[in-house]
Amino acid sequence: MASLGTMQTRLSLILASHMTTANITTLINRVHQEEVEAYDWYRLKVTTALAVKAPKSAGTVAITQDTAVVTGTGTAFAAGDVGSFVRIGTEPTAIEILSFASATSITLKSNWVGTTQTAATYSLFPLYYSLPADAQEVMTIKRLRDVIEKTTYELDQIDPSRETTGAEAVYWAPFDHDTTANAPRIELWPVASAAQLYTMQYKKGHTDLVASTDRPLMQAAVVEAKSLYDAALTIYARSGDQRWFQLAKGFKEDYARELEEAKMQDVGKFGAIHQIHDSIGQVVPYDYYVSHDA
Repeated sequence: MASLGTMQTRLSLILASHMTTANITTLINRVHQEEVEAYDWYRLKVTTALAVKAPKSAGTVAITQDTAVVTGTGTAFAAGDVGSFVRIGTEPTAIEILSFASATSITLKSNWVGTTQTAATYSLFPLYYSLPADAQEVMTIKRLRDVIEKTTYELDQIDPSRETTGAEAVYWAPFDHDTTANAPRIELWPVASAAQLYTMQYKKGHTDLVASTDRPLMQAAVVEAKSLYDAALTIYARSGDQRWFQLAKGFKEDYARELEEAKMQDVGKFGAIHQIHDSIGQVVPYDYYVSHDA
């Protein structure tokens, strides 16, 4: 598969001096993003494990009304707890943790408006889980069964304070991106009562091709043809030269042909096999054994 450098060289030769290398690179990356997001490429589906953490509740905590510092006794707070949520005493609302000071001290994102608490029980748990940085969207999550996708709004209707806990998630919902790696996040419901591993399949998303050796996520011919089509239209719009308009039509045909071939190869090499052959070589659907003796 051609690299970014190869595509840059090819487009530069065809476009001559009508477009700079920097503009060509920008165009290639824009086209690459469009093609990655436009189709459910089998080759971009990744299966990985999603580790769900157990809640923390060891020890007790104290907090003063209208302050944000939680002081623990016998607790084991950690830096990884930042971004998780804590529910104190009988208060149903959980508050996000802003910062970590020590195993016995954390600071909340907002002040505690309830009554002052001393030696109170608590539950500290992650509500959102960050996906790999290259993830564009989640396809499936499962453990003993499929976890069903919902929206955050739907989860809010079911359990607005997220008080329900369970050994296994029933629903998941997409959330926003985290602030560190800008990775997408998801929420699982009910809140995990124990550590669990889930199998997750996600679709890889576009990342800019920067180094000359970087390779696109699908066939480079698709990206090249679409980039040439877009470039020819851009040059035609600038110059009014009908020759570039005619070239654009040819590049568009090349793009359509390369895209169709790429999609066929994608299904053939990375997708599910949708047909089987019987003993005499006839193509039959999956329900063959429903109507035939084995």
